[in-house]
Amino acid sequence: MSTFPPTTTSATQKKERKYAELASALQRMSKTMAQTADLCQEVQLDLHAMRDFAGIDAAKYASFILK
Repeated sequence: MSTFPPTTTSATQKKERKYAELASALQRMSKTMAQTADLCQEVQLDLHAMRDFAGIDAAKYASFILK
């Protein structure tokens, strides 16, 4: 049994640094995925609006042609 306190080795420090880098990368990825989800929702709303406007324009055109 050793009477010396445990020392932090270079390998342990390197491993801890890698885990910190991984945690940081996962946080960035999570933020980016949330932004992507928000953008996808905006695109869906825009497409829905475009479909509505296209339908309105088609109805106007059809009523103009049928007069």
